[in-house]
Amino acid sequence: MNTAEYRQSHSVRGRIGFAIGLIVTVGHGSLLRAGSFVDDFSNDPLLTWQLADGPGDGFGDNENGQLEYQQDDQELIVHYDSSLPTVRLQHDLDRLWTQEDAFAFTATLRFDSIEAPDNDFMQISFALTNSQTTGAQRTGTFPVIDSNTFDNLELAYYPNVSEFFGGPFATLTVQGSSDGSSSAFDHLSFTSVEMELPLGETLTLRGHYNPLTTTLTYRIDGLVEMSVDITERPPFGSPAGQFAVDRFSISSYFDGEDFTPETISLQATVAYESVEFIALGDGDDDGDVDLVDFGGFQRCFSGPERMATAPCAFYDFDGDGDVDIDDYSVFQFVGTGPQS
Repeated sequence: MNTAEYRQSHSVRGRIGFAIGLIVTVGHGSLLRAGSFVDDFSNDPLLTWQLADGPGDGFGDNENGQLEYQQDDQELIVHYDSSLPTVRLQHDLDRLWTQEDAFAFTATLRFDSIEAPDNDFMQISFALTNSQTTGAQRTGTFPVIDSNTFDNLELAYYPNVSEFFGGPFATLTVQGSSDGSSSAFDHLSFTSVEMELPLGETLTLRGHYNPLTTTLTYRIDGLVEMSVDITERPPFGSPAGQFAVDRFSISSYFDGEDFTPETISLQATVAYESVEFIALGDGDDDGDVDLVDFGGFQRCFSGPERMATAPCAFYDFDGDGDVDIDDYSVFQFVGTGPQS
């Protein structure tokens, strides 16, 4: 059975299942387990999250103060410095989330300062990662060390300007599972929009993954929207294809490919005001997508271009702000029925 036949068969089963009230299990079969979380940093994330110490070498322990908690402002301050060892702060997502699942992840943040010399290239980013496969070598060090950041769904801003390829850029990157490859760039899907983001303003950066279209979409408030299909072949290499993530991560990466060694590729201070991860479809957060959730979907169904209220975010599968027939198609795909 090819991909089109697979999706068509699951769509048919989904319609039949909902028609009889989801008495039997429908959809693609992997249960959505509770994994949603929101952190407004009212508590110190350096105590409630975890510092990554692997996989592989290259992780620092925050001895250089790249991560800082401001209790008075209830903000996580990240001092991105590409000359220092990679530091990653990560939050557990309870299970592995793959290309078969529907989810969204968001950060509300503020760029307080950025020093990004021309002709360098380094990102300010947050991502969904894998505790066993997403390493510290984001750039690699050609030709000695390959990039080892497999299973990396990254929303980023590259503030450098280059005479070769322009900039700055807002960039969406998916580095897929290893599949036997030695470099995370072997399975890569990405897209960029050339734009400059403002300093000192609160911005909300959102990622939505739609398993029906295998598309990850990146939105920055009303400023920009971009998407990648993880199955489409990029200009070079192979597409990401598949992924498995189990952490929400904020990483300050070491630059192993510094284009101008006489300068530091990136030094920036970013204040994170809140972050969240949403298991789409599971409106009652009980670990499945069943008849109760379908009732919630019905109440939220508004049609196209009619803004959904905040409680309906669980059913906005494509992240366009409404709950319409496109979202219903994805709801059918991820429906599981009640957990046994």
